[in-house]
Amino acid sequence: MEKWVHGSSALGKVQFQTAKETPPNLTCICPLVAAPQFEYNEYFPNGVLRTEYVQQLDGLGFGMSPILLANPVYNTTWAFAENANYYPASINVPCLMIGGWYDHTIEQMLPFFNGSEHNHLWCQR
Repeated sequence: MEKWVHGSSALGKVQFQTAKETPPNLTCICPLVAAPQFEYNEYFPNGVLRTEYVQQLDGLGFGMSPILLANPVYNTTWAFAENANYYPASINVPCLMIGGWYDHTIEQMLPFFNGSEHNHLWCQR
């Protein structure tokens, strides 16, 4: 069994979700261009639906359109989803988070990293 995982985008999100469950053999993760949480602004920046992004996700089989179109403004559904997907204190393995200025998830990655940094001694800059 592989003791570490790596991958980008959606596979990066899966790594965070896997690490949250603390499997005993997992020793580290390396998510690339990925943030663990889902946020309103990822789909509706400045309140405008990112149609191309949602169509791409639907084409990949994620089926996000019905949920997103039913919640086009920030509401309690979004608040619940965002709170349920922010869990830096639950990541107990080292993670090398790779992103950059070009990355569309950097605004989500940095707060998550900062939350992890304050909870774990292994986190270094």
